[in-house]
Amino acid sequence: MPAPPADVADRLERLAAHAPAGGIDPEAVWTHGRRRQRVRLGAALASVVAVGLLGATATPSALRLVAPPVATTRDADPLVLPDRVREPGRWEPPFQRAPGPLTAIALSSEGYGWSRNPVWWGVSGVTGESRFLRLSDASSEIEHRPVLSADGTRLAYWLTGDTPETLPDPDDLRDDDMDPVVGVAVLDLRSGETRRWETGTPRGLSTHGIAWAGSVLWWSAGDWDDGSVVGSGSSTMVTRTWDTLTDRRQRAVRATTEVDFYAAGPAPDGFVDLSGRSVRTVTGIQPGPRARLDRHLREQDWSRPAVSPDGARIAGIEEPDPSVVLDGPQAVLVGDLQRVDRPAGPTVLRAIGGVEAEAVLGWRSEREVVVLTSVPGRRSLSVVDVETGDQEHLTDLSGAVNLPHFAADALAGDVVPAPDAPFAPDPRLVGFGLLVAAFAAWRVAVRVRGRREHA
Repeated sequence: MPAPPADVADRLERLAAHAPAGGIDPEAVWTHGRRRQRVRLGAALASVVAVGLLGATATPSALRLVAPPVATTRDADPLVLPDRVREPGRWEPPFQRAPGPLTAIALSSEGYGWSRNPVWWGVSGVTGESRFLRLSDASSEIEHRPVLSADGTRLAYWLTGDTPETLPDPDDLRDDDMDPVVGVAVLDLRSGETRRWETGTPRGLSTHGIAWAGSVLWWSAGDWDDGSVVGSGSSTMVTRTWDTLTDRRQRAVRATTEVDFYAAGPAPDGFVDLSGRSVRTVTGIQPGPRARLDRHLREQDWSRPAVSPDGARIAGIEEPDPSVVLDGPQAVLVGDLQRVDRPAGPTVLRAIGGVEAEAVLGWRSEREVVVLTSVPGRRSLSVVDVETGDQEHLTDLSGAVNLPHFAADALAGDVVPAPDAPFAPDPRLVGFGLLVAAFAAWRVAVRVRGRREHA
């Protein structure tokens, strides 16, 4: 048998020199080595998982730091309307504390960040980009939608908080997982200042509605009863007014408490109060005289009649016969409001050619009304000339799951291209990618180390 090569002989001699003495237990040496190997493996895997988790949790914060702030408008700048209203992805960065005037606001469909709870998002009035809003203690119930002032500079929302008492059976009256409504808040979108009006309610408020009349916020709510009769609802609604310029807060006088906020659509310097076929415009703290319509307009939270900028016309959706149709597009109706000093019977509403829509959202000019239309898979805003019936596409809403609430002035703004969505990857995918990369790097390091030890 030939002698081994010289390099092999040298390696064997080195191994023999390091061999354990005869008094060492080979089994103990093996056990100790395996233990060290498991510790190293566990530490390496823990490091790999830590890298993945760190990437997943740090990604949203990192995106907020690198995301450029949204430009804000000056007081005199008109609001713009993007050609596509897009709901932001749940991992996209939010607006800063003072986002500036907003064109629209809506409720998210998937929540924001790691939370699955819906939150409110808005559309910038200068760039048209969509981002999430930070509203302190705001209710996230869809029926508690915040309301933008006509110029988009103030946002009013229902305020939640703790109450000293609880209802005996909250499941019958309100969502037990939500804090009760305790008042309203107004966010100045230019300064970021939030002011609150809490009523001191013992068990929370049952809300009726909220609307802007110029700089005056109208809102109506009543205390939940003591629950002596489960599900009996609330006490008498109380209507309040809040002049946000002077900070004067008061109960509305009894003659003005019969305001139907459910159908409070936009009107010049205020909102429309529609009750049956009776209509009036509320401006400041003073409702105007009532006028009669010759037929009913649809009264729904998402379809409200609107008065033109000059106060001369009212437009709305025809109220269908419930025995024939319950939903879907209906005829768009418009009528000339009678002057107070020349009463001449009820306002006659007429159909605008063959135009049908799902909702009237407001006016773009003194003769153009903005309506909501839809086809399968696509919703959009269109402009209808109330004199000729001509219809023109305005903007797409296909990227907004829930119908946004628009500031009245925004509907008259210039249409601009919607900015692209910012880079905001799902941090869970980022974490998984980093985990795989770290694991692959560890495996390479192990192989290189093994080769060096056997060299």
